[in-house]
Amino acid sequence: MARRRDERLGLYQMALVLCIVFALGVHLGLHLVAAPHETNRSPREKAKKMRQVFEPPPPAGEAMAARQPEPTKARTSEARDPVQPPPEMTTTTTTTRRGPFAAYLATGRRLPIVLLACDRPEALRNTLVSLLRGAAASDVAVVQDGADEAVAAVAREFGLVVERNNGRPRDRDGAARIARNYKYALGWALEQHFVDAPGVIVVEDDLLFSPDFLNFMETVGPIVDEDESVLVVSAWNDNGFFEDQNPRKLLRTHYFPGLGWLLPRRLWVEELKPKWPKTHWDHWLRDPAQHRGRECVFPAVPRSFHAGAKGTFMDSWHHARYFSPIKYNLDASIRWREVDAKLATRDVYEADLRARFQRAHHVATFADLDAKATATAKDTPIVFWYSWKPHDGNDHHPPNFVCVSEVFRLWHERKRAEHHGTHEAVYKAHSVILVNAQDSKYARHFKPPALVPLQPPDCPPRTWRDLGRD
Repeated sequence: MARRRDERLGLYQMALVLCIVFALGVHLGLHLVAAPHETNRSPREKAKKMRQVFEPPPPAGEAMAARQPEPTKARTSEARDPVQPPPEMTTTTTTTRRGPFAAYLATGRRLPIVLLACDRPEALRNTLVSLLRGAAASDVAVVQDGADEAVAAVAREFGLVVERNNGRPRDRDGAARIARNYKYALGWALEQHFVDAPGVIVVEDDLLFSPDFLNFMETVGPIVDEDESVLVVSAWNDNGFFEDQNPRKLLRTHYFPGLGWLLPRRLWVEELKPKWPKTHWDHWLRDPAQHRGRECVFPAVPRSFHAGAKGTFMDSWHHARYFSPIKYNLDASIRWREVDAKLATRDVYEADLRARFQRAHHVATFADLDAKATATAKDTPIVFWYSWKPHDGNDHHPPNFVCVSEVFRLWHERKRAEHHGTHEAVYKAHSVILVNAQDSKYARHFKPPALVPLQPPDCPPRTWRDLGRD
């Protein structure tokens, strides 16, 4: 009997201890959950806090890791996509753009387009069919040089506004007439018609466009606000002859490409309009006095195509050799990303170019070029070095640059698509950087000391007839 009383007493004491422990635990938990300034928590937040109170703490290593900010995917991946920026730049790709273009596009509006036309109604029709695949008629306005009724009729057929520049008689000097009409068209578009837009896309009546032309302009275009070293954005690449390239790769040049480009309002109002030239406006814009060191951003694979084989400054030889072979994008599935534009900002672009110099094979003869392109992996770039003073050629013989431009299928005019003495090309599926050691800023840092660049005497003589030009 005494033994049973002792057992019951032990059970009572154990129950009392458990009750006390439970009461203290509940009191402690409620006290922590209902700490000062936290009485407004939702039931879900309170439950989460309760779990934090009663769950055991993690091991020391895990606790320290939990206090670290969660890394971005770009930082945790060792094998990055080669077209992605370095890790320190990926954290900036999702920041909100705050320039005029970003603010305008954030409202859901599209960038307006001014189309310059003259007296080619069928060419205009083809251009509009191509352009209006992605643009609304309300976002496009035609400025016509002259009074050709057939041209105006085509524009109105597509529901477009037509503004005629009839103020002065047509000038016999084609360059002067074009410059005057451009000034009128740009001023009318920005100051009278698209008055709220931060800029306009400028196109002509003999262009065709890639399916992602407008997507390119609206995604890459805001770079003019973000990077003070950018003058304009263009859809054209003078050396866009290569198919096997990254379709979203962007390049930079001081040589204004034109042929579908984005003009910022502030550039027009503050710089270009007050001193617009009377002739050859495009060459004027390529002058260092105008671009002041700023570059044009353009795609390696063009987003526009020059379909006009005849024009004021177009002949059959130039068109057949340098315009008809252009490989502009026809893939409708491509969409541009903000990170693509970030890769074209000056600091990121230069860092990537330096990295390519450092891991590339360096050659200075065509035999070595062929050997490296045949024997090495396709993802290894090649740098080809040459060295001679700039020479623009004349009516009697082409410039020295044809020695390399013919091999890589580039324009014979060296300044086209040039970036600080370099050109981008493709040779047997290898990315190639051509560098003129004579005037490139990269020569001092990256030319191997023992390498002797290709010299003019190493090249066979060429005539214009050799290039198919009589």
